[in-house]
This record gives sequence, C-alpha cells and structure tokens, in this order.
Amino acid sequence: MPDENKNGKVLGAVSVAMIGISAIFTLRNLPCIADSGYQSIFFFSVAMLLFFLPISMACAELGSRFPKQGGVYIWVSEAFGVRIGFVASWLEWINNTLYFTMILSLMIFICDHICVHILQTKISKLNQLLLMLGFFWSMTIFNFFPLKYSSLFSSMGTILGAMIPAVVLISVAIYTFLNGKSHLPPPTMVMPDSNLGNVAKFSLAMAALTGIEISSYHIPNIKNPRKTYPKAMLLTALIIFSLYILSTLSIAVLVPADILDVSQGSIQAIECLGNKSVVCAVEIMMLIGMASYLNTWIISPLKGLMIAGQRGFFPKNLVKNNKHGSPQRLLIVQGVLVSFMVIAFVFINSPEAAFWCIEIVSSQLLMIMYILVFAACIQLHFMKPKEESDGYKIPGGRYVFFTVILIGIFSCVVSLLLALIKPENITTINFSSKKYAITIIGVTICLILPGFLLPVRTKIGLHKYNWTKQCSMGIAKLLGWEIHNITPPTACQKAIVILAPHTSNWDFFYGMLFKFSYPDLKIRFAIKKEVMFFPLSYIMKALGAIPIDRNKTGLKGGNNMVSIMADMINDSDSILLMIAPEGTRGYAKRWKTGFYRLSETTKLPIILGYINYAKKQMGLGPMCYPTGSIEKDIADIQDFYRGISGKYPEQGVI
Repeated sequence: MPDENKNGKVLGAVSVAMIGISAIFTLRNLPCIADSGYQSIFFFSVAMLLFFLPISMACAELGSRFPKQGGVYIWVSEAFGVRIGFVASWLEWINNTLYFTMILSLMIFICDHICVHILQTKISKLNQLLLMLGFFWSMTIFNFFPLKYSSLFSSMGTILGAMIPAVVLISVAIYTFLNGKSHLPPPTMVMPDSNLGNVAKFSLAMAALTGIEISSYHIPNIKNPRKTYPKAMLLTALIIFSLYILSTLSIAVLVPADILDVSQGSIQAIECLGNKSVVCAVEIMMLIGMASYLNTWIISPLKGLMIAGQRGFFPKNLVKNNKHGSPQRLLIVQGVLVSFMVIAFVFINSPEAAFWCIEIVSSQLLMIMYILVFAACIQLHFMKPKEESDGYKIPGGRYVFFTVILIGIFSCVVSLLLALIKPENITTINFSSKKYAITIIGVTICLILPGFLLPVRTKIGLHKYNWTKQCSMGIAKLLGWEIHNITPPTACQKAIVILAPHTSNWDFFYGMLFKFSYPDLKIRFAIKKEVMFFPLSYIMKALGAIPIDRNKTGLKGGNNMVSIMADMINDSDSILLMIAPEGTRGYAKRWKTGFYRLSETTKLPIILGYINYAKKQMGLGPMCYPTGSIEKDIADIQDFYRGISGKYPEQGVI
C-alpha cells in the first residue's frame, strides 16, 4: 500500500473531529441563549435533532462519496452547476468575513479584562483596533505555511482554549449550584412560552451549531476518507452537544439574567471564578481558543472559493497557491476586507446591537447555504458513478433519507423566519419590529447578490440547470421508478411513439414524468380541440397537448385524422407524437391501426414506449418501421408488450 503520509494524507478521525469542533464550539454564542435558563436545553436539543444531525449526515454522505477538495462548492456544483456552487461558496465566505469581526471583538473584550486585572487600566479604542488587526493578520500569515501546522494549532488551541475553559466553567458552575448560590431559575418550564422573542433563540441555537462542513475542505488530507470522515462527524456531534448544553447552563448559573451581556456574557461567567490569577489564566486560554477558531475559518472556506476562482470567477493571478499550497493572495484580499470591517466596528456607537445584527445576518446567510447543501444531497444521492458508489450513505433506505433531508431543510426555513423577530433583550435596537425585519432581509439580499452577479471569464460548467427535469426524475426515484431511454438520440427528432399498455389514468401522470425527465425529447400528444378551453388550455399546452379540430375540412383526406396529424407532423421540425394504440383504458382485443398508417404516411419510425407497473420501469424501447404487412407488424409489436404489466394487467396485452 502507498504511504498515505507521503501523499498528504495526514489527518485521522480524531484530527478531523478536532477541526470540526474548533470550527463550531466557542463560548461566544452561548450568552444569547443562556438567559433562557433550562429552556436552553430545549433549544439546543431541538436544533441538534432537526438541524445538526441532518447536516452532519448530509456532509458525511457528500464528503465520503465526493472526496474532492472544495467541500460545499464541489457538492453544489456537481448538483446544480458552477454558478450555484459559487453562490453557496460565496455565502459561506461572506458569512465568515462578518463573523471574524465578532470573534475579534470578543478577543478584545478578553484582553480588556486581562489588562484591568493586571494593569488596572482599560484598552483605548486605538489600541483595541491595533490588537484586532494584529490578531487577524497574525493568523492570516500563519496560514501561508503548510496545513499540518495549521491543523496542529487548531487541535491544540481547541483543547487548550475552548474545551479546558469550558470544563473549568462547568466545574465552577456545578460547585456554585450545589452550594445553593445559583442564578439559574427553577425548572418550572423547559418548553419556551409563546413569546416570539424567546422562540427566535432557536435560530441562534442553530447558528451555534453551524460549521460542521468545514472539515470537508480537508478531505484530500484525510486517511481513508470514506470511512474516517463519517466517524469524525459522529465524534464531533457527541462532543459538541455535551459541551454546549453544559456550558450554556453554567453561564446561567453564574451570571444573573438581568445583567447578562450577549456580547461578553462568557467573560462575565469567567469573572465569577474569583481568584484574579485563575481568571487571567483562563482568559488567556480563551484567547488561544479564539485564535484557533480564527485559524480554522480563515483558511478553510477559501479553499472552495479558490477552486471557483480557478474556474473563472476571479482573475488568474488571484487564485495561485504559494509553494506550501496555500491561497496566499486570496488570504491577503480577505485580510484587507476584514480590516475595513474591524475599523468600522471599533468606532460604532452600539457594539451590542451590532454584535446581535451580525449574528443574525450571518445565520441567515448560512441557512440559505445549508438549504443548497441539502438540495445537492438529494440530487447527488441518486447519482452513482462507479468510483463513488461505495461512499457512506444515510442509513435506512430512501424514505429515511428523504425524511432526514427534508427535516434539515424545514429547520433551515424555520430559522430564517424566526431570525426576523426583533429580540426583546437587546434594548439598544431602537427601531420597530417591522423595520428590524426589513433591515435584516435587505442586508442579507445585498450580501447574496454578488454571488449571482460576479462575472465569470469562462463558460466551463455554466450549464443551465433544468429544475423541471431534476424534479421529475427526483419524484420518479422517490416513488421507486426507473426511467430508461434506449432509443438512439438520432431517431428522436421525429417519430410516432406508442404507449402501451394503457389501462389507467395514472398512465398520463407517469407519462408526464417521463416527458419532463427528458426535456430534449419533444414529446407531444393529440387532444380534441373542444377540451382546450381557458384556463385548461394553457395547462394542457404546457404539458405537450396539440389540439385537433376534427371538424376542419379542406385538408387532404377531409376529416381523415391520419391526414390531419400527418400534415401537423410534417410542419414540425421536431416532434415525438405519443399515441395509445388500444384507444381505450379497457381491454382491446384488436388495436387501432391509426398509428401504423400514420407511420406509413410520414415515413417515420414507430418507437415502443412502455410503463411497466410490475417492475416500476418506464421509458422508450426499440423502434421499428412498417413493412406493409400490418397484421404481422402489429403482432410483432404486441409481442414486445406481453412481458409488460399495466396498472391493471388483465386489461393489457394478453
């Protein structure tokens, strides 16, 4: 076996889990939920069940079946084309640029507290700015070097700077609780009340659980990713859930709800440790944890954006890696953008309100991105290239798969809606609920638009995505049907298609699924003009109906339907005219011969279409040409259908 370490395969399940934990777990989100007390258990439990587990399973399936560098960008591009893939990658990246400001501000709050303890002085605005820029650019430059150093720092920083402080916080909270000094309200109600401001915290709980996809960007560096990656996802989920529940309750135990600050509540809780030396030590560890969090998020999403840039979304000179494989130039551009945002944040009048609004807008962007990831998982679940068919799949079969994915999509939509509710505990947001919702929506749209509008220099992969086709094929697969088309494409410009056996009105439904699954095939069917009245006429035309006026005269053959339809076919550049040869849904001992005479008149082949209910298969079978011996030809065609079962087999070909 080849040496995986020599090929860059340096990450095992524990390392990948630590990258995921470092990307997700931080104490910064918890004060926003901690004032809910025991209700926070409900928020995190529901968010874990309805969002975190579905997205973890979806990322595990996508990551193991498509082990290519690029993560979200690759998955969504494989499903919907590179433009939508770029939008998904853009949403993740622009969310990060907003979040960096929040993390840096929290680091400054920690530094400020350390200075108060040691130097008995606060940090000035200018020094705050210099420190924030120093922290960010230090981590940016650190990511110019090989991945193994960045991965090691993320793992060690998460343990030292996030998990150990959390354990200390939890231990002190337990001690405080057992000594009867807890500020945690009694557990009178675990379910939240009908106050929409409280229910909106479900969106924040989901936001706290985002980031599991970040480890997927390191799949090229994972040992045996098809087995290792799903194990890492499970380990990440177990650790994250335990830490979040216990840490949130610990903050609620240590800090009274009426003085809890949503932007620095975790620091308030650390201050309750009492001993200044211990407090400073823990806060220094938290700084290291924040730095490792920055380190993880600074580089990972840029890898997806880098691949998008190499496909034409950015200038060539911007998307070159340095000798260590790092997207150095994109890191510099990102650093400049974040620097401007940091400058604006430092001198803002209401940091608490800004902190909250950044949190909400970031969660909106991420939820939209996750909806695209879930949709891509549905699309790619049924694509089984030989080299990818052995990847991890969500267990339980088709129906469990769709249940898991649809629950994930539902939770994202609910989070999007709940995030528009104005919070009651942020008094510095001094405008109406309506204006608050409009502002959040407007800012979110403005941040999404560049992903759609940014010009691309190449047409590679920019195919037009046919939603009708994919939905039709998806519905068919969901119902357990297989769609086949064995007719040569060159024969599909003009032909007579017979559909048999026709025993039920359900044949029309499945026929339409086939039609829209192959939009390049111009499948049409004749219908009498009398039923083409408004508004049914618009629907029927969209489905492919061609109205036939059976009373029209002056055509060759007078009222002869074969002549009318032959002229219609000859006037068309491309048409597959579908006909039911039985002429009825009941059993027909003898077929109508119109399709045969129409084929003779137009010199077009007859394609044998079928719907086999027994095997749940439908499609276009072989084609044939009339030989002039009508009885023999129809008998040969019927032989093909004898092994095909209609909805009601006794009414089909016997």
